[in-house]
Amino acid sequence: MYFEKEAGKVNMISCDIQEGKSVSTKHKCITVFREMPVGVLLTNSDYCIEYCNPAFSAIMGFQNEDLYGLPMEDVLCCSLKDDENNRMDMAHADYPADEFTCRWNTKLNLEKQIRCKRAEIDLDDGSFKGFAWYIEDLTFSFEQKGMFCDEMNENGSQVRFQRQMKIAGAISFISSILVAPENVDEAIVSSLQRTGEVTGASRAYLFRFDYDSETMSNTHEWCAGEVEPQKDVLQDLPLDMFPWWMAKLNHGEIIHVKEVSSMPAEAAAEKEILEMQDINSVLVLPLHIFGKVAGFVGLDDVTETGEWSMEDVTILSTVANTMGSALGQKEIEIKLNERNQRLEKAYNDLKKVEIMKDEFISNLSHELRTPLYPIQGYSDILLEEEIGPLNQKQKKSLSAIAQNSKKLGSLIDSLLYMGSVLAGKTHYHFEKIQMKNVIDNAIQHYLFDAQKKNIEISKEIIDELPMIRGDVVFLPQLLYKLIDNAIKFTPQEGKITIRCFEKDDGIKLEVRDNGIGIPEENIEDIFNVFYQVDGSSTRRYGGTGIGLHIAKKIVDAHGGRIWIGNNGKKGTVVHIFLPGNNNTAEFLQAHV
Repeated sequence: MYFEKEAGKVNMISCDIQEGKSVSTKHKCITVFREMPVGVLLTNSDYCIEYCNPAFSAIMGFQNEDLYGLPMEDVLCCSLKDDENNRMDMAHADYPADEFTCRWNTKLNLEKQIRCKRAEIDLDDGSFKGFAWYIEDLTFSFEQKGMFCDEMNENGSQVRFQRQMKIAGAISFISSILVAPENVDEAIVSSLQRTGEVTGASRAYLFRFDYDSETMSNTHEWCAGEVEPQKDVLQDLPLDMFPWWMAKLNHGEIIHVKEVSSMPAEAAAEKEILEMQDINSVLVLPLHIFGKVAGFVGLDDVTETGEWSMEDVTILSTVANTMGSALGQKEIEIKLNERNQRLEKAYNDLKKVEIMKDEFISNLSHELRTPLYPIQGYSDILLEEEIGPLNQKQKKSLSAIAQNSKKLGSLIDSLLYMGSVLAGKTHYHFEKIQMKNVIDNAIQHYLFDAQKKNIEISKEIIDELPMIRGDVVFLPQLLYKLIDNAIKFTPQEGKITIRCFEKDDGIKLEVRDNGIGIPEENIEDIFNVFYQVDGSSTRRYGGTGIGLHIAKKIVDAHGGRIWIGNNGKKGTVVHIFLPGNNNTAEFLQAHV
């Protein structure tokens, strides 16, 4: 029997579970199953599990996330059988619908005898058809009946029902408080308190194992009334002092001690510790975190000896499972926070190194530029024979000095530019520029280098080019970088073509070569600073890997675009679009 809320009123809907008659329900009525004191599983018509209620979790230890989507048959220890011991075929919907028994492994690896009752579910809107499975734990009323008390009297059924309702309420409280708690420690203590109060225990506690130091410690504790706390004295206890206790926990067994004074000889160490705390009886279940025994949760009684009931095991099992999940989540969060802190520190350290590197590059570039000026100046004076005539060998040597000092000057300029960009100190001065003049000067600048490799440099300027706004220093540097790259990677007697034409209120510039080309998989990264296609290219052709990065920075500063493609089967094409006079002004106004 359950209740359905509809249009402001409550309708009572009934179902004869024993006869397995159909139940008409709605999605919102899932709350009914959630509150039932008996375990409930919901499966679709293919017998795949879609929901389990808290009472089922308390019996078996599984949560929805453990079972969702699994075929029901996959989580049973053996094939389903009816009460006549006949095999039931889960693949067909016409197998017996009345109760049957089977064995099932819990999440704690404890095999339990289960009685199931099935009832069909048919949603009113026809969107879902499936089954509700009502689960009753028979384990303790059969194999271990003498181990646990039954709590039955002349009003047995009523007493049991009321107790189950209290247990269900406690389970609901514990499950909700331990789901993503703001303070895990406070939530654990509150859960222990609710468990201890419902079960009538003197103490409820949590112990954690430290496998690195091979010790156990009482981390959380609740005590009833005037019962003396023991948490502070139960710290860093060696695990090897309790072989009997540890063996049972590692096998996933319940430790149920009715009377401490009657504990077996092999449990002498455990008996001594319990007697020191005036404990008369104890109930303990293992605590699992990430599938590993990480401690235990327990109840004890210091007022009298006696047996713990199956309901006590049920609630303690729920506590162990939910605490294990909460503590596991806390450990993940702690590790993530520690990792984030390490990453943040590494990032800050890297930023400091970056700043130092940028300052070093800038300072070094200035220091290198200072002695280079007189080398270039005196080389020009000597080559012009202002001091005196030179023979051919002297002229050749001085020409080599002049050309290499020019290359060194270009490299230093690149480093200075990189340093200023990385430090955010680059300043552009835009004015009207005729791109044809920039191209002519760049070709003239690299004519000698091209002639040494018998490389032909040609230009194709289509129609009259419009004026653009550009920096008179950095725009020529753009052409220098591209032509230098093309000469570097073009073989002897190769060809470089510079094309320029008006397009879309701007100009399109292309630098084509028939060199070694760039693999398609590397084109996307080619503009990254210090990037080289491979180490062999660096050794064979030289270079620092900053030329194209600087080229992109200059194009970006002018509001343009730069991209690279392959020139047919061999070679490379660098494409550049620079906006016209008005468009550049609009870009600068938007980005200054």
